[in-house]
Amino acid sequence: MSTPREATSRPTTQGGSRLLFTTTEESEEERRHQDSAIDGKHTRLKSRAGTETREGRRLFPIRSLAGLSEEERSRRATECSFCQGTFTEPKVFCCTRLCKKCLQSHIDISALENEAASCLVCRAQVNVPDRTQPRESWADQFRTDLFLQRLQEVTLQLNQKHDCYVCHSSKNNKTSATSYCFDCDTYYCDSCNVMHLQLRGLTSHSTATLDSLPPRDIMSRRKVFCQNHKDHYVELFCRDCNALLCKVCVDESHKKCNVIATNQIAADKKRILEGLKEEFDIAIRRAEEEDEMLRDRGSRMQNRVSQRKEEIEAAFKRIENVVAERKRKLIAELADDSLQDGLDNQSKMGQLQALIGALKDNGALAEEMFNCGSDRDFIESADDLVKQCLTLSEVTHNTARFAYDRPMSMARVDKYSVNTFLTLLTALGEDINEQVVAFKTKQIGLRMPEDKENPAIKDIQLMDNNVLLAVDNGNKCLKAIAPREGGGHKYLRLDMKTRPWGLTCMQPNVVAVSGHQCLHIITVSSEQLSLQTTVRTRKDYWSITALSPINVAGACKFPPSVDIMDITGRRLRTIEGEQNGTVIFKQPNFLATMNGNILVTDRQENTLICMDQAGEVKFVYRSTNREEAAHVRGVCTDDQNRAYIVDGSNVFMVSREGKQQCQLLTCLPDPRAISVGKDNNMAVSLDGRGVTFFTLSELKGPYN
Repeated sequence: MSTPREATSRPTTQGGSRLLFTTTEESEEERRHQDSAIDGKHTRLKSRAGTETREGRRLFPIRSLAGLSEEERSRRATECSFCQGTFTEPKVFCCTRLCKKCLQSHIDISALENEAASCLVCRAQVNVPDRTQPRESWADQFRTDLFLQRLQEVTLQLNQKHDCYVCHSSKNNKTSATSYCFDCDTYYCDSCNVMHLQLRGLTSHSTATLDSLPPRDIMSRRKVFCQNHKDHYVELFCRDCNALLCKVCVDESHKKCNVIATNQIAADKKRILEGLKEEFDIAIRRAEEEDEMLRDRGSRMQNRVSQRKEEIEAAFKRIENVVAERKRKLIAELADDSLQDGLDNQSKMGQLQALIGALKDNGALAEEMFNCGSDRDFIESADDLVKQCLTLSEVTHNTARFAYDRPMSMARVDKYSVNTFLTLLTALGEDINEQVVAFKTKQIGLRMPEDKENPAIKDIQLMDNNVLLAVDNGNKCLKAIAPREGGGHKYLRLDMKTRPWGLTCMQPNVVAVSGHQCLHIITVSSEQLSLQTTVRTRKDYWSITALSPINVAGACKFPPSVDIMDITGRRLRTIEGEQNGTVIFKQPNFLATMNGNILVTDRQENTLICMDQAGEVKFVYRSTNREEAAHVRGVCTDDQNRAYIVDGSNVFMVSREGKQQCQLLTCLPDPRAISVGKDNNMAVSLDGRGVTFFTLSELKGPYN
């Protein structure tokens, strides 16, 4: 059995050794200045806590540390925040305390080689004091919390059974102890405790019964013995050496030091800690206030997520129902049309079979008459047979009688409509600002009765009066599709002597068409196309664009260049494809105008170049198309200076800064030229398939 003084562990840093919990050596003046600063801060926090309100209630209404029960406070003080268990070898780590093993595990997880570990509370990076030591010993380098360690030891000690020290040492009798002396740090039975308090010099000792003795009483009331002088209490503190001392220690080695009583320095520390305790109280309230708001926000977020999920489910349920109903209706229409088509076809087949039967019957009768008929038979029956044969022959010449006189079923879904629907569906729940979709409205062929060749449309232009102009290179003409007043449309045509290529609008009713070394100036109305004049040029221009009512730019492929000329054909400037060793374009294809600048599509490089009229490049848009044999072709602009470019089988919209905004169309069969008119109308020419018309719609969010 241990001696009374060995029964309870004592600080191992007494008697001249430095205290681990004190980190700096400070003068009396510095200490008073620090205490004054803490008092001032504490006063301000108290004042703020008592005056600030939020929406008519106190800023910190949540319970403070003082509101915790003793059991909960003890649990919080002795519980590791990492493993949620009681501390074993508690280590101070930045804002919290961790078991030694927990701290080492955290270091192994969060600290990379030669790097700091992060605090579990404030996330600050905490450096290991000496990283040259083995990694498995890094946790040892952090300070041990001696108070927590002693508190745990005392708690464990009180939970154990103790024998009376006097009975055991004098009689070798194990009598259970019932009392504890704070001055002797020793356990006694009832009788020995009475005798101990009657001895000379011990009558003032303070004792307590074990059944009502909490650990905090032992921690706060027991005497601490000097490590160097076992029979003397620690009563003094050396400021210079930062050490706890007994009187003998002072006489031996601290006569010239600044020594004060331990109760005085402890009172100063208690006052500082008391101020911090109230600050903790305020900080806890503030943090719990924020925690309450975060929990409330989290609850609102969960409610909002549930609400949004219900909205999404409901929206897509509606979409599914509409899609299913539309599918059912189209299939039903297809079935009805197919049934009616079959009945009509069967009826006409019956009529045709009857005709064929009559023809064969009369043919067979005529053969028999030729083979065995007498003169009398020919005289009496030939006229009727001839009449029947002529009638049947007329019926066979009347093909309209057997023609299919009703349109085929209209229950069909084209890929443009599907792509538009998918674009709209993809836009659900997304930021749809500046998102434009194209709805197909109609498709018109451009073949006319006068055509001798298949139409070869090289360029198109939508006029303000909704007249579509198209240059037909194959049939050497300019064609127009003009709307009729009562609905529908009519075709106009202007034949030319040379094959036309480019087309541009000079004025609301005037266009220019490029031909073989010439420009045709043509007036346009909904009734006719009229050639005003033909201007001679020195080059062939494959594409042209109007820069003003009197100036145009033309793209020449050989040599690669863009010429700026006036309406008389006089060249004002030539922009070469290569300037000062820098290649701007290699094979200019289509031209357009954007805010006074010239847009050029380069067929060889698959780029769109924007340059001013002096040839200075503003931006270069590069195709993202990965289709084989795909080329950048037609380009046009709208009144918002947005460019529309044909790229392979797609149509993209490009911003005035040269950034791709959206993909309007995809899977187009051989698109070439493009034009955007007023009222958000767009036309795209398809090689061999005429022109397809679209209506552009700009999607806007709820706050636009």
